Amino acid sequence: MFSRPGRYELTYRAVARGTDGRTIESTPTTMRIQVGGQQPTANPQPSTKERFEAAPDGDIGKSSYELSVAPRASTERDGDENLSTISFDAGTNTDGTLTLFDQGYFLTDVDVHHGKAAWDELLGSQRSALQGVFTPSDGSSPRWVSPTLPYVPGESAKVSSSQGHGTWPTTKPDPANTPLPTERYTPESGDYTLQVEPAEAPGFTKVTTRFHDPKIRGLVTGGIYKTPEARYPTSVFSDYIENGVAVAYYETDFLTPTSQFRMSVYPHPDIDAFKGTVRLEEPVTADLKVTRQGTLTIDNTGSSTESPEPSPAPSPEPSARPSERATSTPSSSPSPSGEPGANPPTPAPTSPSAAPGPTRPGANGTQKCEDPDLARRLPLDDGHVDIVGKTADGGLNIALKDDTRQHSTTTVERKLDDVKFMVGENARHKRHGAGMMSPELDFLGPENSVFYGMPQTQQEGVLWPGYNTQDIDFGTLNEDGVRLSIEPKRMPHEANFALFTTDYIGRPSVLIDSTQRKHALSSTFATHVHVNWAFTKPGTYAFDVAYSATLKDGTPISSKKQSLTVVVGEPDTNDCASAPAGGHAHQAGTGAGAGGVVDKEPAGGQPNAGPGADAKGGFVAEVGGRRGDQGFAAGNDAYGASASHPADPGAAMTQTFGSSGRTVQPPGSGSSESSGRRPGTGALAATGSPGQWVPALALCAIAGGMTLIAATRYRRGKSSRNASDHTTEH
Repeated sequence: MFSRPGRYELTYRAVARGTDGRTIESTPTTMRIQVGGQQPTANPQPSTKERFEAAPDGDIGKSSYELSVAPRASTERDGDENLSTISFDAGTNTDGTLTLFDQGYFLTDVDVHHGKAAWDELLGSQRSALQGVFTPSDGSSPRWVSPTLPYVPGESAKVSSSQGHGTWPTTKPDPANTPLPTERYTPESGDYTLQVEPAEAPGFTKVTTRFHDPKIRGLVTGGIYKTPEARYPTSVFSDYIENGVAVAYYETDFLTPTSQFRMSVYPHPDIDAFKGTVRLEEPVTADLKVTRQGTLTIDNTGSSTESPEPSPAPSPEPSARPSERATSTPSSSPSPSGEPGANPPTPAPTSPSAAPGPTRPGANGTQKCEDPDLARRLPLDDGHVDIVGKTADGGLNIALKDDTRQHSTTTVERKLDDVKFMVGENARHKRHGAGMMSPELDFLGPENSVFYGMPQTQQEGVLWPGYNTQDIDFGTLNEDGVRLSIEPKRMPHEANFALFTTDYIGRPSVLIDSTQRKHALSSTFATHVHVNWAFTKPGTYAFDVAYSATLKDGTPISSKKQSLTVVVGEPDTNDCASAPAGGHAHQAGTGAGAGGVVDKEPAGGQPNAGPGADAKGGFVAEVGGRRGDQGFAAGNDAYGASASHPADPGAAMTQTFGSSGRTVQPPGSGSSESSGRRPGTGALAATGSPGQWVPALALCAIAGGMTLIAATRYRRGKSSRNASDHTTEH
């Protein structure tokens, strides 16, 4: 997001530490982003300074130049009421170029014809200092640098040549966007204080990490785990260490007696210290209040490959992920175990089974359904996948692009028929907060309803499915483009399913909604999109998935339907993903009188409780558990600031399903207490890069008032069009 128009210049570098302790860094690179103004030209042009110096000086006192700004007079289209018109009147019939600046940063060039020029721009909600530089195209009129033209939203102002020349436009960078240090630093001390205490907002716990040395930078990340052996957290927190302090929050809605607190401290690669880990043995309760002293082991040589970590040392991280620096000394208990190291072998897909297998008695006396089709499918529960559409032989094909590396060391295309998406308890959420209470999301149920979700922005431990139409030749299709159909064929009783996105301010756009029998989305151009997937009940969902389109000559084309299976939650019994031959899709009931079935036909049938199904629909009734506070994208967090997520005040805190860092922060997070940042500032949005390897971006020379903080772990961001050489260079 950008708070003002103008030319932004972002200088960045990626930096990490190798296993030998030495710094690995990229060459600093500058990226230019043009926000507002005219489309930059492809060919380099003389700079404003060069053009101005080549123009005649003349007697500015004899001229009648005027530069003004005022709210746009007419509203022809939606949003015009938010525009301001910047006008120039030379008072004579002269031609030339007017170059506009905002806060000293280039905004745009406007042609002056017959002494007049005007430009409509969204100047934003903040006060600004505008200037214009007029360079006549002939020698009949003098050049002019206008005095500063003050812009106040909703008001009018003007300056004139009777005031003489102003000073040449000078950039006024936002104080928050100062260059970060790039030199290596050896801390005086690695000591820090960890404080865990209830937050002021109900349902949240505050985690403060405060270093004795305020020059330490880095990242604090952690979570609450269901058990000491759990691989992924059900509630997470993270914040950047700036000025020696990090403040983060986690949600407490789904704590259990076995919940465990784990935290890792990653120093910035430019800081000569080793990673530290903390695991609290105290029971994690909503009123947990703990203070612990910790320390990072200082790397005095800058090249150590091992840290004097006391036994027991942490288990190795998966080999598929980048190496990390040796772990430092925690002052509390030993660090948690790592994830399993080896990827399981890829099983050979078998032909889909036509029907569920026989049932057998379960541990609690209920009947478990043996489903060979579900068992043979390859499980995918973490990483990136895309449902890909392709043009082939005049028609369309569909495939799953598997980037997860869970069953292969490379990207693999698979059939949807051969996989199952696994959505675990760590993808559990509650519906609350202003953004999530939008009426468009009522398919989730009333406030505080529990649901499961795969997010719009990648989160570690949760599958990240998208759809991709970049290999479809849209030039052969009619104006309707291509449709992706995800039609529910079988769902748990009383379950709802939906796909939706959120915009920058958290407004949802529902693409697919089983409650409205809306089962397809459209794309009119080549795109790669990720959305929020929502499931309101645990159980097994089965979908028919296909791409379809119409050629320009009116011929309909479509891919062959494939079957997508999604296993949601951890139900107490198995259920069958396949429909019996010639019959309805069904699930075994496990409530009172278990042993019957509960049918659901999303396409038009009525739910039909079989004998023995309870009022909740057998085993697919809602079960207890925890919410993963990754959150759905809502409120002002929809664009995915990765570290500090301001939430709505009060009990109805905003949660961010799809936020990059999976952090939930009450108001003011990431502000003066932690880093001196203003509330709401955050880093570039993320794709969930594992924290074992800690790259960093040093962001420098940010123009205008854009709020942008350096990213130390995460990647991926949104930007305006990238400006190539424009008519000016500054």
